Amino acid sequence: MKLSLSMPFRLNTKVLLCTETGAITSTFKPDPIRGNFQNVGRHSVALYAQDNQLKLQIDKKVWLFSSSTLNIDYHHKFQQRLTHFAITSPNDNFAINYRAWWADIPDFEPLEPEMDQDEDYLAYIYEVWKTPSIQQALLETWTA
Repeated sequence: MKLSLSMPFRLNTKVLLCTETGAITSTFKPDPIRGNFQNVGRHSVALYAQDNQLKLQIDKKVWLFSSSTLNIDYHHKFQQRLTHFAITSPNDNFAINYRAWWADIPDFEPLEPEMDQDEDYLAYIYEVWKTPSIQQALLETWTA
């Protein structure tokens, strides 16, 4: 299945996600937006609505976002100026360490974690995962 997604960290550029392969292609079709997408390192990461559920897809791996067995960890390794993001579930796991969004800002002290979700797509994913009301709002928007 192909879904139209927006890229919120790229001026809401519209792309098509093939959910079976994880492949992304550009699109200009007027299809309704069903989720969002971002490349993180060499990984394709998408959060979208399908079958009246939110799903998180990284490359070809897919998780039901509201599953009680899904666990997401997001934190910074301040000394190394890295960010750690990990998913654990009975079905599959994923983990990545990548350069923190603030790592190249001279004299920046990352003391305001609420900035993370505005600057880092995986922090946004983590925030949505922690907040059922945001999940419901996204599901309603993307299935309308």
